[in-house]
Parts: sequence; structure tokens; C-alpha cells
Amino acid sequence: MLLLAWRKYLFLVVGFSAAVMIGGCTHIAGTVEWENTNQPVAGAQVSVGEPGGDFVSTTHSTDAHGKFSFDINPLDVDDVWVWSGQGNPALNAVHVDPDQVNDHMTVQISQ
Repeated sequence: MLLLAWRKYLFLVVGFSAAVMIGGCTHIAGTVEWENTNQPVAGAQVSVGEPGGDFVSTTHSTDAHGKFSFDINPLDVDDVWVWSGQGNPALNAVHVDPDQVNDHMTVQISQ
């Protein structure tokens, strides 16, 4: 009987922890700049999922100052991509290192 009660408790704790982790969100924000000049890139695309691929879940454009700000699922921090919004994203998209994903990042892309 005690073993059964313990299993139910463990299930509730693990289930609640997973629900909190999945239900939350991670705020990401920053600036996209040209690599050579450090000038902001207006209209750059920041996406969850590789641009031009089949599994892009969200895409946001930078403003006139190259800034972006939005929320993502915490499980997506390893799938953040940036590209200029011009040309072929398969050729010039940049994958953001998951350790660099935060709410004050600067992403540099090449022209």
C-alpha cells in the first residue's frame, strides 16, 4: 500500500514539473548586425526552425534598428536561426548557439 502511494506521489511531482517546464516560455531579444560593419540589419528574420525548411514554427522580423523580441518554447532554444531576409536562407542562415540564446543577444550575420 505504501509503495502504491509513493508511486502516485512521484507521478504527480514528475508530471507537475514537466508541465511547468513545457508550459513556460523563454523570452529572447536582441539585435541582428552585419558582421563586417556592426550595422543593424532591418528586416532580418529570426525563426524557430531552419529558414526555408519544413519545420519553422515561428518567424519574426527585426525592426528598423535590427531589434527583435519574442517568446519561444524553452524546448526550442536549440533551434533558433537568423538570416538577412534576402536571398536564399539555405545558403546564409546562421544557427544561434543554444548557450547564446537570451534576452540581450547580438547576432552577427555576413552579407
